[in-house]
Amino acid sequence: MREVPLGRISVFLAVTFLWSWGQWWPAVQFSSGAWQVPEGLPEFLVTGAFAAWGPLIGALVASFAYDGGQGVRRLLKRLVQWRFAGVCWAAAFLLLPVVIGGAWVVAGIIDGTRPASEALANPVAVPISFVFILLLGGPLQEEAGWRGTLL
Repeated sequence: MREVPLGRISVFLAVTFLWSWGQWWPAVQFSSGAWQVPEGLPEFLVTGAFAAWGPLIGALVASFAYDGGQGVRRLLKRLVQWRFAGVCWAAAFLLLPVVIGGAWVVAGIIDGTRPASEALANPVAVPISFVFILLLGGPLQEEAGWRGTLL
């Protein structure tokens, strides 16, 4: 059985929650009107836009604190190792379009009308949105922390 590195986990959790809640709490105060937004303060500082990056920041800090630059490189290297079978890649890229397209076709068969579809109106936006969400909408923000460090 592998020894649990409580120090590394404690550093990760402390940095993660301080980073994230240190931005979300003020964002709630500003949005509820409890605090007034100072004149000239950039909007991204008021909305907590970078709060979700807490797990990645926590993982980087914990890796650096315990393993130095080599630990950070090892963590970042694991983020780009994509070892999946071809069928998994096919499912990831094709399953959602097939389900959405099938629902669109079934809707047309059932009542003769099809709902408006942003994806069909602007199909170029779909892969761009997918890459944006894949890289910036959650996995990059959280996976290195929760799965790569905590687990």
